[in-house]
Amino acid sequence: MKKSLKVIALLAAMAATMASFASCSSDTGNSSTGGSTSGETSTSEGASSGEVVNLSWIQIGGQPNDLDMVTDALNEYSSEKIGVTCEFTYLDWGVWGDRVKAMLQGGENFDIMFNNGDVYTSAIDLGRFAALDDLLAETPDLKEFIPELCWEGVTYKDAIYGVPTYKDNTQTQYWVWDNNIVEDYSIPYQDLHTVKEMDPYIRQIQDEINAGNITTSKYAFYMIRDGINGQFMNYDASPSGTHIGVRYDDDTATVVRIMEQPEMMETYQTLYEWYQDGIINPDAATVTEAPTYVIVGSAQGFPGAEVGWGNQRGVPVVTEPWGGPLWSNGTIQGSINSISSSSEHQVEALKYLELVNTDEYMRNTLVYGIEGTHYTKNDDGTITRDEVKKNDYAPAGYAQATFMTMYPEAPNPATMYTDVAAWNETGEVSVLMGFNFDKSSVENQISACTVVCQSYDYNIYTGSVDPNVAIPEMYAKLEEAGLKDIEAELQKQINEFLGK
Repeated sequence: MKKSLKVIALLAAMAATMASFASCSSDTGNSSTGGSTSGETSTSEGASSGEVVNLSWIQIGGQPNDLDMVTDALNEYSSEKIGVTCEFTYLDWGVWGDRVKAMLQGGENFDIMFNNGDVYTSAIDLGRFAALDDLLAETPDLKEFIPELCWEGVTYKDAIYGVPTYKDNTQTQYWVWDNNIVEDYSIPYQDLHTVKEMDPYIRQIQDEINAGNITTSKYAFYMIRDGINGQFMNYDASPSGTHIGVRYDDDTATVVRIMEQPEMMETYQTLYEWYQDGIINPDAATVTEAPTYVIVGSAQGFPGAEVGWGNQRGVPVVTEPWGGPLWSNGTIQGSINSISSSSEHQVEALKYLELVNTDEYMRNTLVYGIEGTHYTKNDDGTITRDEVKKNDYAPAGYAQATFMTMYPEAPNPATMYTDVAAWNETGEVSVLMGFNFDKSSVENQISACTVVCQSYDYNIYTGSVDPNVAIPEMYAKLEEAGLKDIEAELQKQINEFLGK
């Protein structure tokens, strides 16, 4: 049931790196009495009287130094365009997950909140996000601008509860190589897609490191505890903390135990051999951040992303896709902005999201800062960011709004985001596109399984333990924690979704 996707390619722009965000307080004075969870129109008294409505938006990352300056510029523009302003609260990377969970469970006030994945469905189950289906009639440009598959990917319990970020919504994973190493040792990188295929060349590189001929890294395959980036990309409908799911191209949509699958076992076995032979850093299972430079690693991206990867590593790189492009709920739900069900300004909040997605000035000011201060526009349609001031304003663009109205950052080509849109069009669609698991009946089992996985994952991911021993042992303990109940419920809901 592989399906080719044909989405409308739109004009585009550039996406900056995932950096930090900003923090402000809101003076909207929202109360928990307003709002709607069924998509009813919610219009504030202030808006109807012609007063400017001030919103609060919860975002992710550290607060930029120039937040106030940029917020003032955004508010001056948006107040004139739609009678709405916004203040931003940016929660730092390390605290975002716990803080958002506490806000949602505690009923704290906000108008808009960045969220993703499990946060999205959990918040909906709590009744904290407003259904937008009826409200979208107030923002037809937004509804039309974002491809239908994106809206399908955020549909849960037959309703839309968030605005998906239209960007590289298909997932493509690349091996990113130091081109100097590739050229010096004639690595046929375009023929290497699995770690098993990479094995003789990785060993060759490690021999050269040990001989003192390569000094850029002590290890041919440096790893952090999260393992190979995108390692589970081919599996959909996988409840967090369970290691079960459905392969995206399985017409039978059968729930399997992901880490027992032959290609996964081959990967972990190869990593185990590399770890034993000193090819992987011995502290891999405890390292949380990778060094700036690695000889080869996996990264999620799109055509043209090699420019940024090379800049980050400080060396020219070459890349080869090993997975994707693929559309799934997971690839779409990596960035969503939802509106609080208790917000008194749901219509205004949606109109503000429409403006930051479809208006070039709003979008580029939000992500890059102020033209002439933080960046300069080039004649070819790209921008150049000020080397000093860019450090004072560098939010995580992926979490704000679309990439497709952003200016590409030089030296990326001016066509960068039209290329991304075209790349999206080539993506295959998961057999479970549009399916979201309602885990409410097995929450306790999932919690128990998550604890089990936490004691095994990092060691398996990094080759620190023998997968032939650790993986069967892990699944046996998962069964004791209730995995079979989760598998049965997941398969039942999938069969119902597919009309089986």
